[in-house]
Parts: sequence; structure tokens; C-alpha cells
Amino acid sequence: MVDDGFRWVPRNPLTHGRCLSTAKTSVTSTCFSSEKAYGLREDRLTPAQVRIKGSRSPVSADVEAVVECETTGSQPAADVSWSLENVALRDAQVLARGANGTASLLRWTPRPEDDGRRLICRAVNNRFPQDVIEDVWLLDVHCSIVLADKPRTELRLGSGLDPWGVQEGHDVYFECSVQANPAVHEVSWSLDGRRLTGARLIVSNLSLALRQVTRHQAGQYRCAAHNSAGHAVSNAVPLRVKPMEEKTLRKEP
Repeated sequence: MVDDGFRWVPRNPLTHGRCLSTAKTSVTSTCFSSEKAYGLREDRLTPAQVRIKGSRSPVSADVEAVVECETTGSQPAADVSWSLENVALRDAQVLARGANGTASLLRWTPRPEDDGRRLICRAVNNRFPQDVIEDVWLLDVHCSIVLADKPRTELRLGSGLDPWGVQEGHDVYFECSVQANPAVHEVSWSLDGRRLTGARLIVSNLSLALRQVTRHQAGQYRCAAHNSAGHAVSNAVPLRVKPMEEKTLRKEP
């Protein structure tokens, strides 16, 4: 005869007072050890917080940056991921992962165009993938001035002027295009390596005007820009000044 109410409990089946559970949120299990029963509750929790550590000071373009992010409160420990706006960053390593939380270290090289973009650290307990929390760092990327051989950063003559055929006595205009962060605090001009000064120079923002040029002002012109991160010199623009006699001779038959 079999009694359905009979329950056989093995003597001391556990050597450790811990039970594992596969429940989604929490579970209460009964464990038997040394003929004593223990009720253990294992909670499954989403991350409580995530934080990008550090002062969040400006970073330099084209220089490797190291950033750490930590998350706490998740059970089991949360996974941490990084992205720059919507682009995933893969060069991260887990520094620590356990009951106290997860710490992740990211190494990446900012680019000038990353200025103003969001660096995002996300934390998620994979058992609750819909519950993602994140911390955002709005990047301030500093870069040295870039001028030479760049389409948007060059020195050029003013519209309608021919560098090989400017007549003596005419006015000449140069324009210096600069891309820089932090902002430029000084722009200077040079002719054949010598800094330009004088009453006939008109400097306005990123423009240079030469009034009534002479043959002595022919040569290679450059602009230089300076900010707190450094300085750069532009490409050279040649200027040829035709003497007045050449204009007179061309009029003769």
C-alpha cells in the first residue's frame, strides 16, 4: 500500500546552505541540511544606477582617452556597453563584476567631429533586457588648428583676383579659413616667412587687404592661427605683381 502523503527527505543532502533558482523575479526555496530547513529568497533586480566616472573635462582630438563607468544594484551583475551617439564602441574591458556591481573601462580616440556628441554608458540585467539605464557625457573635444591642404581650411586670394597677374597699384585681398576648437585668439600674416606689419595692411577678422600693392609685396603669403591647443600655418599662396611699365608696353602696337 502506497501512501501519497509520504515524503522522503534525504539526510544532509546539502553541504552548502545555498539554493539556485531559475525564477524570473524572486523565489522562495526550502533547503534541507543537517535535518534543518532554511527558507532562502533570491532576488532578481535591475540596475539601480549607472555613472560615468571622472571630471568630464575636455578631451583632445586624435589622443587616446580612457573613461570608466560603473553600475550597482543589479542582481545578477549587470552588463555594461558603450556607444558614441548610436555607434557602438567595442574597445572596452570589464574591470570588476560581482555582488558590488560592474565596472567597465573604455579606451577610444576622439575625433574633431565628435565635439558636441554624446558618449553613452548603458547598464542592463540580461534577464530584464527592456529595463536599460544609461549615463550620458556631452563631449567637449579640443583640437589643434588644421589649415594646410584642407578644403575648408586654406588661404586664398579674394574673389576675382589672379595671383599671377595683379597689376601694381591695385588692391589685393586674402581670406584665411580656419577650423579650430577652442576658438582662435590670434591670426597673423606673413610674406616669404616674415611677419607682415605696416600702415598699408588692413586686417579684419580672417581677412587681409593690401592697398595699392607694389612689386616689393610680391611673394608667398601665409596666414597662421593660434589657440590654447597650439598653432598652425596655412598653405602658401603666391602673389605676382606686374609693374606699371608692363601694362604700358602691352598697350603699344
